[in-house]
Amino acid sequence: MKTVMKTGIRAKSGLSGMARAIGLFLLIALLWPPPGRAGETADFLAASAEAYGPYRGAVSYLRTGNQGLAALALDEMAVRWQALCDRFRERPPAEFAADPAWRDSLDEITRRIEQARARLEAGDHKGTAGVLGPIRAELGDLRRRNGIVTFSDRVDALSAAMEPLWFYRRNPPDLNDAQVILRLREQARAFKQALEKADRNLPTGTNNDAQLRRLFEGSFAGILRLERAIGERNQRFFAGTLGELRSFERLIWLNFG
Repeated sequence: MKTVMKTGIRAKSGLSGMARAIGLFLLIALLWPPPGRAGETADFLAASAEAYGPYRGAVSYLRTGNQGLAALALDEMAVRWQALCDRFRERPPAEFAADPAWRDSLDEITRRIEQARARLEAGDHKGTAGVLGPIRAELGDLRRRNGIVTFSDRVDALSAAMEPLWFYRRNPPDLNDAQVILRLREQARAFKQALEKADRNLPTGTNNDAQLRRLFEGSFAGILRLERAIGERNQRFFAGTLGELRSFERLIWLNFG
């Protein structure tokens, strides 16, 4: 009798364990991404980065007045962006699937690329730059509203922190005004914090990239010099250092942003 009771208890425990295992399996199945979808967010971000590289090149070439190279970069971007849209527009990765503006964002970028190409062909350099400019923010907004942060977003934050300082390039600050000094120090601190955050979140495989390290080290040295120029109330030193700092920020974006 005891043997039968023990056997029954074992059988009941076995069934309970099996039920728990089945329940766990079903829970995992519900949470696990569908087959073929697990890596699609990474694929989308990689494809977006591949299109964003020639975009940065086009913006830079337009800034320096090189229409021919800007046109080539725009053509390359158009091809890469179309390939991205062909794959993802109707079938977004899981992280973007609930975004009601997903297709609108992709279509807006497509429209701007084509409009920019048309304006550049017509010789309207300024108009081309104006059409291309918002693409950077459009991509950042697309990631942000879906909870994704990349190194590119860190660089965008760095560029945003540069703008209040760059205002003084054409509007020299009064370095004898205590309130101006206070504001400059806060703006310099904000840039330094953005720089540190970007440096802590470098893209995979770039930790030992010599060019990237030089750019970051130059930027850190530049912000220290800028703080020194503010402390010494040296207008000429401030202006020269600000120009160097801007160059480093632009090169980080152009080559790695």
